[in-house]
Amino acid sequence: MPEKATISHRGARYEIGRGKRYYGIWAAGAPESDPVDRWPETPDGWAQAWTRFVSIEAPGTIAAVPRAGFTLPRIRLGGPRDGADGTGAAPSAAAVAVGLLGLGLVLGVVGLFLGYFGGQTIASQSSELVQHLLYFIGWAASAALIGAGARRGHAALTEGAATAGEGVPANRPDRMIRAGALLGAGVSVITFGMFLSDLGQAASGAGAPGAGAGMVLGIIGWAACAAGSA
Repeated sequence: MPEKATISHRGARYEIGRGKRYYGIWAAGAPESDPVDRWPETPDGWAQAWTRFVSIEAPGTIAAVPRAGFTLPRIRLGGPRDGADGTGAAPSAAAVAVGLLGLGLVLGVVGLFLGYFGGQTIASQSSELVQHLLYFIGWAASAALIGAGARRGHAALTEGAATAGEGVPANRPDRMIRAGALLGAGVSVITFGMFLSDLGQAASGAGAPGAGAGMVLGIIGWAACAAGSA
């Protein structure tokens, strides 16, 4: 490997490091001009490069290559603190998604006990209550998958780690986050028509009084869950 490319970690088949203004992955022993793939020299670029590296390299074979003066960005996927130094980490996309989903669920649950159409509540109507609870379970599962994937990803992307736990493939965290996002988005799409229909009925005044606080909170909660899923 030419000196212009600085390798930080090496596995059985691939190695990862920094080239000239980029992060790259090379087949072991390949020339600097022939990386398998490359990413911009930014913290996000390094995170993407490392995620790709641990997904194509054999687990357990990755080892750090000591190199003086070579510092890579710290990767932050979750949690309010980063490492033992106690410095605060910027909120990740996964943390924001879980927060929005959680906010939407809280608003939705509170809205069950407030007037939906006038003074009538969702909690007092068993069929409607079951339907709303199923939606809430879907969003809660979405938040759980995204949060679990982010925690595993934080472990997997820690320098020198090839897996997020014993027997867990390195690309599992990314799949968990995507599955959670897709689940939340699917529930949001399904419920969109329901809330739109209820809002239209309340606005027209056809056969029902106007929208109550429960409906307003429900719609705001839906918007938060949809945004978190997105």
